[in-house]
Amino acid sequence: MLLCSWNTETAVREHYDTSHYRRYRGQVEPLLARPSDVVVHHISRAVHALDTNPPDPGCSGKAGRG
Repeated sequence: MLLCSWNTETAVREHYDTSHYRRYRGQVEPLLARPSDVVVHHISRAVHALDTNPPDPGCSGKAGRG
């Protein structure tokens, strides 16, 4: 699994147009047993745990933009 994060859809599209991404796609595609699944999630709000060791979702702190 590969997880990436961008602040805008424009930033995602710009990433897909970079030479290093095109190189990655060209080298990884022949190694895949099937085409990769791409799922885009739009997150409007995120809550960060106050105590991150261990992370406790019930102990939420400041909210941030996802």
